[in-house]
Amino acid sequence: MDTIGVGSGALQPDGSRKIEPMFPVADAARVVLMMANMPATASVGSVVVTAAGMPFIGRG
Repeated sequence: MDTIGVGSGALQPDGSRKIEPMFPVADAARVVLMMANMPATASVGSVVVTAAGMPFIGRG
């Protein structure tokens, strides 16, 4: 995961390339652990975890 978007950067909607913000994988793991520890009466429909400063959520 450390190499995604690194180097020349990720292609942006305007055609430019930009190094996008990142966060440690451990941060996403904490979210998964939190969901796993929720009581059986709770339901999580979806979770989107992105680095602060991402231009578009869910762009992929």
